[in-house]
Amino acid sequence: MGDIQNPDLKTYCKEVQLETYDAFLIVTCTRFSNNDLHLAEEIKRSLNKHFFFIRTKIDVSVQSGKMRKKVFDENVMLEETRSRCSEVLGDLLSSKQDIFLISNHYPKEWDFPKLTEAILDAMPKYKQESLTLALKSFSPEIIRRKVETLKRRTWKSAFKSAVVGAIPLPAVSAVYDANLIIDEINMYRTTLGLPKEWSEEFTKLHSATKETTAKLTALLASYVVSSVAEEYARFIPFIGTGIAGGISFATTLAFLRYYLKKGEDAALLALQEAVEKLPRN
Repeated sequence: MGDIQNPDLKTYCKEVQLETYDAFLIVTCTRFSNNDLHLAEEIKRSLNKHFFFIRTKIDVSVQSGKMRKKVFDENVMLEETRSRCSEVLGDLLSSKQDIFLISNHYPKEWDFPKLTEAILDAMPKYKQESLTLALKSFSPEIIRRKVETLKRRTWKSAFKSAVVGAIPLPAVSAVYDANLIIDEINMYRTTLGLPKEWSEEFTKLHSATKETTAKLTALLASYVVSSVAEEYARFIPFIGTGIAGGISFATTLAFLRYYLKKGEDAALLALQEAVEKLPRN
């Protein structure tokens, strides 16, 4: 707003079609401007929609405070910043919890993780799931959300395995399940941000994190054993294919759920390690 392309608030709102959005982020890096206030009024009063107010470059403010004051309390400074924003916004703000103090350089610090969770909660369900899986695993809550979303996929994968498992042809189910499992666990690892064992990123992990992550590969051996049992069951007269399909469903579901639990543990360990390595201001 206020430039050649969008000379005023009315033109800006018309051009970007504000009414089509689910929620809004009003971002400022220093002082709260009149444009910010007018946009907040338009969103709240005219559209009756929700917005989050985001104050960026909070790392700069913290560093500046440390340099200017002999005795500096970061928590006090952060609370004062929130209070100033709240006073300016007044009743336009639904809650003081909708003020987020972040730094783009430190996505694991300050209010960045909480902002991500708040944005997810404000979105429709189908958008929540897609965005959750696409996000980087930079907080324990995001990792847990990812795991819960992935759990809902396991039913579909297990059903596919059961359908193919009922086909009365030797080795068809075993081959299909092997490919299905490999594709799923590769997607889980990528989604949870777990490095592959031969990657440079993996070599930089602490020994405990390496061990937990490496165990995920060993889990495949246990699934192979269950696949052998399914192949034997297939040749039981009359009911063999039904038993094989049921075994295939149960073993695939149980394995994927167990793998996700172990993957969550490894991702949380890797996140904790990454946070410990972060430089502090």
